[in-house]
Amino acid sequence: ANRAIAAVAAREVDPRKVVFELTESAAANGSAVIENITRLRMRGFNLSIDDFGTGYSSLQQLSELPLSELKVDRCFTSRMIDDPIARAAVESSLNLAQRLSLRSCGEGIETTDILRQLRWMGCTVGQGYLFTKPIPGDQVQTWLTVWPERRGELIEEWRRD
Repeated sequence: ANRAIAAVAAREVDPRKVVFELTESAAANGSAVIENITRLRMRGFNLSIDDFGTGYSSLQQLSELPLSELKVDRCFTSRMIDDPIARAAVESSLNLAQRLSLRSCGEGIETTDILRQLRWMGCTVGQGYLFTKPIPGDQVQTWLTVWPERRGELIEEWRRD
């Protein structure tokens, strides 16, 4: 936690713009983890439970950890258009996030159909290949310069469908 706090201070970054993703198994690893993530939340950082619903998560973790975001795993979002069970899992997870006042993030968005369905269900943030493939940190600045055009293309595609 101290390194993260020092790093954002040195770069004059608002910690509210930084999200740390916790795997479900890491979140279950005891008091040292909880102490560190609590310190990060107290300093304004955001914390997300990653891959929700795929492993060790529990409602107890959601109620005890100082989370700000719940990420719905791509194993559900990528199948939700054609699979009613996956769609129910996504919808339940998004409803839970909303009831707990957490931001929700849909992973694995690869098509505008998935994006549209997630938005309709109330998902607040998304990530996936539709936006960009994973890129090295030194290429983020370049991506930020082309994103406005790509965003416009996505909006136009959305409106056509």
